[in-house]
Amino acid sequence: ADVSHYVRAGEPLDDEARSRGTSVYLVDRVIPMLPEVLSNDLCSLRPNEDRLAFSAVFELDTDAAVQGAWYGQTIIHSDKRFSYEEAQEVLNTGVGPLYSELETMMTLSRILRRKRHQNGAIAFEQPEVKFELDERGAPIKAYKKHRTETMMMIEDFMLLCNREVATDLNKQAKQENRDSLALGQYVKFSSFGFLTKA
Repeated sequence: ADVSHYVRAGEPLDDEARSRGTSVYLVDRVIPMLPEVLSNDLCSLRPNEDRLAFSAVFELDTDAAVQGAWYGQTIIHSDKRFSYEEAQEVLNTGVGPLYSELETMMTLSRILRRKRHQNGAIAFEQPEVKFELDERGAPIKAYKKHRTETMMMIEDFMLLCNREVATDLNKQAKQENRDSLALGQYVKFSSFGFLTKA
């Protein structure tokens, strides 16, 4: 979601979010960084509702190599919201909404993960512990949360997005540095009294 549409730099909402730093996930509740009207409504990509977003769109070939990228402000109209478990069930059974799309995404995800590991990525597999609470909020049971392959799939695409955006920003920064250096050299050369044509 495009949070910057609602939270402007330097405004009280931005200052409060900066002081909180992050949402805090406790055993039985979440303390959001932003007001719930934003975090759970206006900035939540709900199905069948238009939402403002900032999108990174990548075109991948069958070997999961990026063939094209586009970044920009968009309006997203989500068709479906899956839980990880729901999406995993569709993939496991081969039956359900958007099976073909999920299968394509999973195939690309596995290729991305394999390439990352071949390039030296380290995977820290630490099981997440969940708690069952009684009516007073006291823990009565602890169990490990099962990590589904759909969780890894989302992680793979988030890492792809982060890598590609960082690479593009790095290229832009280098170009800006070159342009700045060239301007500095021009100013220095001009100071010697030579006339130059634009």
